[in-house]
Amino acid sequence: MRGPIFLIGCMGSGKTSVGRLLARKARMDFIDLDESIEDEIGMSISNFFNIHGEKRFREIESRMFKDVALRDDVIISCGGGIVLNKNNMSILRSRGMVILLTADLNTLAERVGNDGSRPLLCTDDKAGRMKQILKDREELYLYASDVVIDTTGLTVEQVVGTILEKELI
Repeated sequence: MRGPIFLIGCMGSGKTSVGRLLARKARMDFIDLDESIEDEIGMSISNFFNIHGEKRFREIESRMFKDVALRDDVIISCGGGIVLNKNNMSILRSRGMVILLTADLNTLAERVGNDGSRPLLCTDDKAGRMKQILKDREELYLYASDVVIDTTGLTVEQVVGTILEKELI
């Protein structure tokens, strides 16, 4: 048995896509924390943000993260803001392997596109907002991570191949 594999990074870095394929190839369970939260709250995260705000969302996210992080042999795609909570950071640093997926700003913006399901990007200046989010979280991401993989210009299959070649799981 091994502890969980956490995938962290900014929106558009590939956490969910990489996590799904990696779990399938490694024959491990996969949990997308954002999808689990949506199942729990019965609505999209974007709608929840609009009704209840980010603070309440982060409380639910942290509670659910604490629960799923107790599992072994699982790959967990964490929401981009998971590193904003000190307790979450403690769990990331102590409980399992943390893989940070990164990409350059242009790639992230291209991958996210006009996806209206991302409440933090509900602004006229999406690129500026994404740049600020990256700036605010970069140190936290690096502190939490054991390994950093730049996904810029790579397919999901190539990223998963890199993780498997490095024997990270």
